[in-house]
Amino acid sequence: MSLVFLGADFPPSRGGIQTVAFELPLALSQAGVEVAVVTVSREGAEAFDAQCPYPVVRVPAGSKRQVAANLAAGAAQATAQLHSPPRAIVATKWFPEGLAARKVWASARIPVALIAHGREFRLHGGNPAKWLLQRYVLAGVRAGFAVSQWTAGQLVAAGVPAERVSVVHNGIRPEVYAEPKAVAELRAGLGLDDAPVLLTVGRLVERKGHAAVIRALPQVVAQLGPVSYVIAGSGPEESRLRAEVEALHLQERVRFAGAVADEQLPDFYHLCDLFVMPTRELRDDPVEGFGIVYLEANAAGKPVLATRCGGVADAVEDQVSGVLLEPGDEGALVEAIISLLGDPARLQQMGQAGLRRVRERFTWDRIAQEFLEGLDRAGL
Repeated sequence: MSLVFLGADFPPSRGGIQTVAFELPLALSQAGVEVAVVTVSREGAEAFDAQCPYPVVRVPAGSKRQVAANLAAGAAQATAQLHSPPRAIVATKWFPEGLAARKVWASARIPVALIAHGREFRLHGGNPAKWLLQRYVLAGVRAGFAVSQWTAGQLVAAGVPAERVSVVHNGIRPEVYAEPKAVAELRAGLGLDDAPVLLTVGRLVERKGHAAVIRALPQVVAQLGPVSYVIAGSGPEESRLRAEVEALHLQERVRFAGAVADEQLPDFYHLCDLFVMPTRELRDDPVEGFGIVYLEANAAGKPVLATRCGGVADAVEDQVSGVLLEPGDEGALVEAIISLLGDPARLQQMGQAGLRRVRERFTWDRIAQEFLEGLDRAGL
């Protein structure tokens, strides 16, 4: 059995979709499935591909429609390298990969499978051309894979029959986060004292909720004494967040760590006492489809504080691996931070429960098996 994955977002570039596009084929190949990935050329690709354990076909970059055509051509090249006809062409998102997969179906009649992340189905601004193109792509999907229950609802509402949709979450490699390497050095480098640490890892955009945590901090400190907040990531909201920190005179309590390399992330998670990312939906920046960072924090044995927003409830089990709040309720956020940081035993209990949950339900080998079961259910 073989599968061809189409993924314009693929390492060495970084991001959640890039991780899925690399890790899922890897886990499937380790399970005995022959896989190939078709992606676009980019700087550093040659060195990455040389170490990749499955074939990677690179095609020229360009506009998204050009990339769709190039990925479709690359799929033919990848198929020729396989020992058996592909069971499906797997698009790692609906555009341009889904359009490319539809082109492959038109020429080679290889069934189309699509991974849906959630936010891509919230088409704001009223774009009829985009809506029609998405409907065309989804009409050809034989198997849809949603990263959360919420995303599954979005996929069905967008036109994929429910019987063709399976919920297959994102996965992680828990062993990567199990052992810290240099937490003491990281703490010293950030200039942190011995106070408890809140952490957010993610792009600095409004919907992630960094500003709400900053606004909560004065009340938290008033109740508990010194508490530090480490913000790991970069993005367009950084200047506004820094201004908020200055306005509240929190320069001694908030640290902007900037973009963090993958190999450093485990130390950041182990540094914190509580991971917090209170996401919310904004009109021009829709919600999280899942929220893999919550699993990463759990894999380091840390509890998480999140919101019932989008697909986050699939990533966080309320009162087990963390606490879920209503989006935008800043009063509840303050209360939850104070309650959790004020109860170290509860923090420890939730962190360990989250770690067990990740190891039992969210490893990539388990995700790969669920993916294959989804293909079976769809009749592929």
